Formats: sequence, C-alpha cells, structure tokens
Amino acid sequence: MFMMESEFESLNLGSKRFNKRFTKSMQTLASAPQKSIYSASSTRGEAKAIYRMLNNSLFDLKKIKAAHKKTTIDRIKEHIRLR
Repeated sequence: MFMMESEFESLNLGSKRFNKRFTKSMQTLASAPQKSIYSASSTRGEAKAIYRMLNNSLFDLKKIKAAHKKTTIDRIKEHIRLR
C-alpha cells in the first residue's frame, strides 16, 4: 500500500493535527479510488470527518499540490542517471 505519510511529508497545512487528518483521509481514499468518500470510509464518522476536512479553511489545494510535486520530483531524481 502506498504510504501517504511519505508522499506528503513536506506538507504543512498550518496544524499538525490537520496534517495528520489529511494523510489519514488520503490513505482511506487511495485504498479504494473507485469508491465514493462514503463507500471508501470504514465508518460514517470517518466519512463525515473527510467531508469536514475538505470544507476546513486550512484545506489548501495549492499547498497540497506543491507537496505532492516536491515528493514526485524527489522520487524522479532518485532514478536519474547522470553520464
């Protein structure tokens, strides 16, 4: 299973608790990408927490994309062979 903690380790949404909620939510959603949030969640409470997170003012798509981009570039650099 792909670990969201490593994918978003550079992410800072302004709160350690919110960062943790984000990575946990992304792990849940990544485990069943074809499903809706409600169906992918193990409980109704987990689904509600994900919806709350998405509506939170700390949720910043630009920061999330930047963290993902950084990790992707770092991963690519590991495989680049210099001549």
